[in-house]
Amino acid sequence: MLRDVVTSLRMVGDFTEGEKMEEQPKVDRKHPEGIPIPSHLAEWLGPLDWYADDPYIEGDLICPCGCRNLEFYYPGETHKPALLTQHIPVWIDVLDESGEVSFWFAIDVVCVDCQKRVVVFDNFRHGTTAFLADNYWEHQERPTMKKWVCSDCGGVSHHGRPHFRFDSLIEFLNENEGKCGADRWGDAFHWFGMKIECVNCGNRIHSWAGYESG
Repeated sequence: MLRDVVTSLRMVGDFTEGEKMEEQPKVDRKHPEGIPIPSHLAEWLGPLDWYADDPYIEGDLICPCGCRNLEFYYPGETHKPALLTQHIPVWIDVLDESGEVSFWFAIDVVCVDCQKRVVVFDNFRHGTTAFLADNYWEHQERPTMKKWVCSDCGGVSHHGRPHFRFDSLIEFLNENEGKCGADRWGDAFHWFGMKIECVNCGNRIHSWAGYESG
């Protein structure tokens, strides 16, 4: 069944150096049946690339109002991996419920047109190890996040394209037997990543965010 839905997708492909993500009109987010979609992003992910053999999805972030121009928020710390030319967000230390230090990594976006906000990823909420757990931040204040600024021009409006990797549906059902059904497959991703591009100058960071969540 999973292979059958591949042909129904619009394969927009990865954008490469020298290209810019084009502006598009509002999109229909009725994703094909059988594709794992993180439930918290069901109204934000545009047309998807879907690779059944991985399994893997990738798509543009588009506000429900139709706007692709977004402001990105991260925990506030950055680092520069050896293979990259620019700094990228990194996790920070926070105290967990038991008073122990834990890693926290999260990405939020805010639409520049309507100001609607969504948590794209939070390692305490999302991914294989957290999607069935209680909301960690429900009874405590979430740390203040910092707005991402383009290192080339100082712009704050960006386009974003997240991707997610999953176990196969059979593996997911075996692992979570008695806990949930196939409708939660999209929430059990074990890898989150994102690339961004500055709307103002086109500066692109291919590996802007990444987190192994399972």
